[in-house]
Amino acid sequence: MTHPYADIIHLPRHTSVSRPRMSAHDRAAQFAPFAALTGYDSAIAETARVTDRRIELDEVSKVHLNEKLCLLQDRLEELPPLQERGGDEQPGLRTDGNKQPRLLVDGCDEQLEVYVTYFVADKAKSGGTYLVVSGCVKKIDPYKRVMVLQDGAEIPIEDILEIDGPVFGVLES
Repeated sequence: MTHPYADIIHLPRHTSVSRPRMSAHDRAAQFAPFAALTGYDSAIAETARVTDRRIELDEVSKVHLNEKLCLLQDRLEELPPLQERGGDEQPGLRTDGNKQPRLLVDGCDEQLEVYVTYFVADKAKSGGTYLVVSGCVKKIDPYKRVMVLQDGAEIPIEDILEIDGPVFGVLES
């Protein structure tokens, strides 16, 4: 039995003389998915993204948070600035007014190490997220109403949900 296409099966493939051969990249582009609505996928992803609602503190929580901020402010005022390194001082130590050395952890006075939970508003939709950062308090600015950490981070006081750290053992006892 003979094959019905036996007479043409070994002929070379036809190529057009009037049209150039399409590259493999251009041929693949013909079959790529087509997005009729540009930005639709990102809009769907944005809608699906979950944000948290801001937690409103009750009066008791506000008073407790204010006590912690006042304690931090008092501790900041009590501490002398770091003395210039030199002489026979040991690196990593701070001396208070009584020349009692206190250990600094990574350049941070251990009495000012805090963990702050605060709200960051979402720029695209209502709500936001809560972040927890740890660091050493550099200052509390009552005019700008921010807490400044030694790494330069500024946390708005009205966004703070909770502050914790070794310095607050005085309040809890």
